[in-house]
Parts: sequence; C-alpha cells; structure tokens
Amino acid sequence: MSETMAERRGSALRGASRAANSGTAVHYRLVATPIPVLLLIGLVAGLFSGIFGVGGGILIVPLLVALAAYPPKTAMATSLAAILFTATAAALSHASQGNVAWKEGALIGLPAVAGAVLGTEIHQRVSTRWAVLGFSAFLSAVAVDLLVG
Repeated sequence: MSETMAERRGSALRGASRAANSGTAVHYRLVATPIPVLLLIGLVAGLFSGIFGVGGGILIVPLLVALAAYPPKTAMATSLAAILFTATAAALSHASQGNVAWKEGALIGLPAVAGAVLGTEIHQRVSTRWAVLGFSAFLSAVAVDLLVG
C-alpha cells in the first residue's frame, strides 16, 4: 500500500488537493469536501442515470476530481459505492415501467462481478497516471462512437 493510500484510508467524505512534490510521484493532501458539492454530484449522476442509463464512472469520477478535488483513484472507488444506490433506484424505476429485461441483466451482471473483482486487483497495481489515461481513452472512444455511430 502506498503512502498516499494510507493517508486517504477512510476518507470517503473528504477530497484531496495535489501537493507539490519534488519527483514524479503525486501526493494528495486531504481537504474537507463541502456536502452541497457532493449532493450536487449525486443529483447530476442520478438524473443522467435515470435519463440515459449512465452516471457512475462517466459522470461521478470526473466531477469528484474536478469539483471535490478527490484523487483519481479515490474518485473511481467512491463512484463505485455511489453506483450501488443510483443503479438500484434507476433499475427499479425502469422496472416499474416494464423496461427491464431481468434475464439478460443477470447474464450481464453476474459475470460482471468477476470482472469487477479482477478490475479492482488491476486498479491497485497501476499508477494513478495510467488509470487516468486509460479512463480518459475509454471515455474518448465512447464519445467518438456515439458521435459517429
């Protein structure tokens, strides 16, 4: 576990700011995140989740980094915790309208559990820089596909 991970442990309600450091490593210093900022991020993510079926990583991660000064890896992990609530609420709301294909959802969701465990292991082994570059590349590819497709 890195020094910065130990400093942030248990800080789900806190953001972090980049502290200048000599060398290539980026260290984060904890700062308090205003609750209204977190509530706004949640509201936007929930709104987009309900309308477009997205909101987790695509919205929460960049908003936590930009508006709440979370370190990228903490933002990624925090968004996963938030997705539990947004996905459940949106899925139940869509189910009440008869829009959920439960069998197909299970066929996608159950193997995704194994992928999530594997992805978490990989996430812990890559640098923050590579995690951010990979996430940025993924978002860029999705944006291009949506624009062209």
